[in-house]
Amino acid sequence: MKLRDYQQDDLDRLREAMRSTKRVVYVLPTGGGKTIVFSAIAEGAAAKGKRVLVLLHRIELVRQTVAKLEAFGVTAGLITAQRTEGLDAGVIVAAVQTLDRRKTDPGRIDLVVVDEAHHAVAETWERVLGRFEGAHVLGTTATPERLDGRGLGDVFEVMVEGPDVAQLAEQGYLAKARAFGRLAAVEDLRAIRTRRGDYDRKALAELMLRLPVTEAAVADYLAKGEGRPAFAFCVGRHHAEVVALAFADAGVPSANLDGSASAGERAAVLEAFASGEIQLLASCDLLTEGFDAPESSVAILLRPTKSLALHRQMIGRVLRPKADGSQALLLDYSGNLLEHGLPDMAVRWSLQGRETTPATKQTAKLCPDCEALVAVGVPVCPECGHVFPRPAKPIVGLAPGAVIELDFEQILRLRDMPYWQVLASARTFDDLKMIALARRYADGWVYHQARERGIAIPRREREGLLPVGDGGPT
Repeated sequence: MKLRDYQQDDLDRLREAMRSTKRVVYVLPTGGGKTIVFSAIAEGAAAKGKRVLVLLHRIELVRQTVAKLEAFGVTAGLITAQRTEGLDAGVIVAAVQTLDRRKTDPGRIDLVVVDEAHHAVAETWERVLGRFEGAHVLGTTATPERLDGRGLGDVFEVMVEGPDVAQLAEQGYLAKARAFGRLAAVEDLRAIRTRRGDYDRKALAELMLRLPVTEAAVADYLAKGEGRPAFAFCVGRHHAEVVALAFADAGVPSANLDGSASAGERAAVLEAFASGEIQLLASCDLLTEGFDAPESSVAILLRPTKSLALHRQMIGRVLRPKADGSQALLLDYSGNLLEHGLPDMAVRWSLQGRETTPATKQTAKLCPDCEALVAVGVPVCPECGHVFPRPAKPIVGLAPGAVIELDFEQILRLRDMPYWQVLASARTFDDLKMIALARRYADGWVYHQARERGIAIPRREREGLLPVGDGGPT
């Protein structure tokens, strides 16, 4: 199998890093070809008489990895719940849960490859890795951090980063994305408790089922999705069932998929999705990692999260390049794109944990004329010549349920400004509303500041007649 130029470069850098340290993690966006790179490393190690163990956490990943290894001429042994065979092979692919539960002995192992390496801090993975203390460890992931944002420095010593999403999209190896969203859930999320670094799942599921976002998602998909294969990311199993039924009732062939399904049932559903028999898959967990489904091109975000890692895993599912060159479509009802940014926003990863702000403030904005993705700061759309207004129209002045263009330029600026400077910039009630959304202040702050500063509160706000920014009377 011929490697892409960046994959060959990354392969060389990984081999160099592994000569000087035993634990290396490789970072490459979803769809960039991490499996290809570690398969090349496994093939090279096996050719030198080394024995390699590849650890995966889902049976679908086992199948995909075995197929990639076969493309390199490697016939791998297997350790799964269904089959254990070929334990004398140079490369063994194992389901980590099975290896941990059955204590199967694969013999001498010189290199352990940990796919989706952000899981390596979990107890199951730690126990298994502890059985091969003398081996080198190569981890691969698109998001090298725990769900709570902490780094992986207690597992890995060196991080090798490949090109980011923007670079891969520019080279045509990932699809660019169009993004639309609604703000319905943003205010309500403030009341949801946090557990283990993310929103409480039970309370979050109740909120998303109570809000009219499922209906909005169906309507927007019918208007913008063009019948393309879609993933709907949900909070829990019941939520996914409700979402799948809503789309099915609207005439969209749909199914929900979760961990309770058997391996055979999951394989059948994924095959139906790949063939086009099923148009939309709703899931609470299974679709966020490792599924090689290049036909998927629409991500419907119905699961709010505080985790950048989980957010990136979700939107990364639909960024593989399309045969027709079309863009991916992101429909956000969770506030995640507002919180964490568009796919091509740069992130400075670190083994010590992510910094609280992105590496740059650069993200993307949508052209209102041709809907092309254009980098923030570009004054004229290169596709159609549209001239963007200055300053960019703030998104906060829209009704909470309105479809919005996700342009974060002003939001990011308000987040980073000193507090005194933010207050000095406020002249109107709408300014205060925009500051509150950008900095996650409660509604009470807006009314308190308006009274303190003598800013008039519009009649629509006083009487609850109309939301801010709908163009109604003041």
